Amino acid sequence: GIPTINTEGSTTSLTNANPASGFSIVKWVGTRPSSDTIGHGLGLTPKMIIIKNLSISSDWTVYAESEGATKHGILDTTTAWVSNNGAFNNTTPTSNVFTVGGDGFTNGLGNNIIAYCFADITGYQKIGSYTGTGVAGNSVVTGFEPAFLMVKRVDSTSAWNIQDNKRNTTNPRTSVLQANASDL
Repeated sequence: GIPTINTEGSTTSLTNANPASGFSIVKWVGTRPSSDTIGHGLGLTPKMIIIKNLSISSDWTVYAESEGATKHGILDTTTAWVSNNGAFNNTTPTSNVFTVGGDGFTNGLGNNIIAYCFADITGYQKIGSYTGTGVAGNSVVTGFEPAFLMVKRVDSTSAWNIQDNKRNTTNPRTSVLQANASDL
């Protein structure tokens, strides 16, 4: 669709939202050191938000509902989730806005920032968490067969493993991608 000007938050954003698929792309100019609310256009509460500061060399900052707004993941590293109130200002997203704090990666002054927001859509998209057992063959109930799956351990270092239904599933080297790696 065509991006629209969104004035729902304290900072105006340019939003391209598809509520039916639970996905929006949001762009704004950061105001650090202020915290801001940013309109995302979904009309649904995002369960995951991935943010990138386009103006500087920076990490991809990740909000996940299961971890809360006092922590964030770093998509391009294997780092465990980080406790930090600067990224999301300790504020849980709503159906209209999400909050960014004074962190330069999520709200750098005068910087172009982009966010990818994901909400649950029954039978189409599910964002959540589970507790692993360390034994192969565990299953997680989504209510549908996913075409794309991304998994990241939050309490320790690990890769952001991505699997989909298009790659060669019989060769582990080509069947799994890692968001934090540049070789695949």
